[in-house]
This record gives sequence, structure tokens and C-alpha cells, in this order.
Amino acid sequence: MTYDAIIVGGSYAGLSAGLQLARARRSVLVIDEGLRRNRFAESSHGFLGQDGRAPGAITAEARAQLLVYPSVTWLAPAPPRRARPRMDLPSRPQMKATKRSA
Repeated sequence: MTYDAIIVGGSYAGLSAGLQLARARRSVLVIDEGLRRNRFAESSHGFLGQDGRAPGAITAEARAQLLVYPSVTWLAPAPPRRARPRMDLPSRPQMKATKRSA
């Protein structure tokens, strides 16, 4: 398929760009790894109309609004498989509780 625009990154800027392009009836491909830069933040600050909201909730709502447009395709990698422990690294020593002498 041919796209008018390919957006790399599905966070705030990518979603905003995608929405404007979709509203202009352009075919858009959004490629998103799902690792927002602010994924560790508990709440958003300084974002007009979104202050105090969880960043993941903001992104999820924006993505749902964008995907209403039939000209938008969202490409995300498959969920990562559970990592297997590396056998070539020594295991971390276990901490043992010790009694304190008086």
C-alpha cells in the first residue's frame, strides 16, 4: 500500500500530526513501538486540558480518536515475549539477614 505520510512514533506529536493529516483525507501509517518517553510518569503536567491525567490515558484516548478515520493504519510490534534469564551471567548473591549484637 502507498501512504501519503508515514509517522514514526505514536505519542502526542505523532498522534497530533496523524489527526491533522487524517482530517485532510490523507492516507497515514503510524509506526509505534509503544514506548512513550513519559511512560514512567504518573500524571501529566503543563498539558492544557490534560493536567493531572495519566499519560497512558491521554494517549489511549487520542489513539482511539485517530483510528476513527478509515485512512489511518496503526502498525505496532507484537508484544514482547518474556525474556529468558541469561545463563552466561552470574546470579546476584542473595542477601542474608544477620542478627545485630547488643
